[in-house]
Parts: sequence; C-alpha cells; structure tokens
Amino acid sequence: MTGEQKADLRNDLMTLAEGATRPSSESVATLADDLQSAWADQSLSKPEKAQLASDILTVMNSANISPEELQQVIADVESILEASNVTPEDAQNIAADLQAIAKELQANAAAVGSQDRPRLGDRPLNRAGAAPKSAVQESLRQRLDR
Repeated sequence: MTGEQKADLRNDLMTLAEGATRPSSESVATLADDLQSAWADQSLSKPEKAQLASDILTVMNSANISPEELQQVIADVESILEASNVTPEDAQNIAADLQAIAKELQANAAAVGSQDRPRLGDRPLNRAGAAPKSAVQESLRQRLDR
C-alpha cells in the first residue's frame, strides 16, 4: 500500500466519526496501520466487508453506547477477521485499537457531558450489509476490497 493510500484510509476512518466527540489522529493512525498490515492475509466476502465497515463506523461513533453493545461490536469485528484468515494476533491488535478508540471517545463524551445517547439498535446492522451506507463508509468498504 502506498503512502497516499495509507493517508486516504486514515482520512476515511477519521471522517467516519460524525459527532462532536472524535478520536485522536494517533489512535486512528494506529488502527489504519494495523488494518493495512492484516490485509495481506484476509479473504473477506463482500457481506463480511460491509459488516466490518459498519462495525468500524459504530466504533468511530461509540461515545455514548453501552459497554455491552461496544463489546458486541468489537467481538463481531474480531470474529469476522479471524474467519477471514487474518492472523489471531492481527485480529486482536485491531480489536484492541477499536477498544482504545471507543474508550477515548467515551472519556471525551463524559468530559463534555454529551446528552446524545445513540444506541446500537438505532442503526440497522445485518450480515447482508444492508445497513445504510454513507459515501465514506462505502469508500472504506471499497478500500477493504483491495
């Protein structure tokens, strides 16, 4: 992956954060780097790529979701990755990156006293990739296709 492609992935990931509470560029860069290193070994189907993009979108906007819902999403990411021939170490690194981003977002939301309480159930998710897709989410899914 070229330097430009890496920067594009980082920008796409950062753009997924829609609320006032956003992850740091450092935590997003770490996630992007770990996704890139894992990608050589993956064999995801299109529905799995769509679900992975949806799960990443959820984490990037997880400032006010419950810890249980967050763990469900991160476990889903790890499961998808492990089933797609990504090494267990890479899958665990990506899950840890997502956990760190979520922890950062939740701490930032608590600091500003956010009143928005979006719930995971507010956004339809399914294995067929039928979640509503923004242009950025679609761009991320396409990057996962490479």
